[in-house]
Amino acid sequence: MADIFPTGYFCASRFLNTLSAEEAKSSATAVAWCGPFGICAIATALTRYDTVFATWSHLAEAECLGAKTLLLTEEPGAAIEAATDGRGADDVLELVGTLDAMRLCLDILRPFGSIGSVGAQTETVALEGPVLDGKNVTIAWGRCPVHGIFEKALQTLGKVRDKMSFLGECSMKLEEAAEAYR
Repeated sequence: MADIFPTGYFCASRFLNTLSAEEAKSSATAVAWCGPFGICAIATALTRYDTVFATWSHLAEAECLGAKTLLLTEEPGAAIEAATDGRGADDVLELVGTLDAMRLCLDILRPFGSIGSVGAQTETVALEGPVLDGKNVTIAWGRCPVHGIFEKALQTLGKVRDKMSFLGECSMKLEEAAEAYR
């Protein structure tokens, strides 16, 4: 709850929270390049979305949560379009911070879709203007305000805690943190 789960929650909830329950159930989201932060975003998204796609790594964990997994070699854009009757993903979540991840987001996103990015960008990200314009993309970008969303993230973690237990196999008191780091 200090970083990883709230960040995944924040990325997933940016657009999810703007949808009615009916809209969320009929929408599809995708997590591009799914690592630990992506796993937390998937768990959050699956509290409201019926269809969540996951790509890149930790696919076994993503599948255990209920995500539909896609290898990058399987052309995820085409696979998601086929699974959504040609529409593509309504929302795509980027939690890595690389140009390749942002390009993957654009590839699997439907026209008028949204990208939520919390990946810490470490390089200049030059995106193709014609692609952004042609798809009419909405992008929400920036780091997670953990303190501001902590309570809502904690409530969501309570809903998915059993599914997420593999991320926190060690439990201890806060007072023992210094010892744990040693």
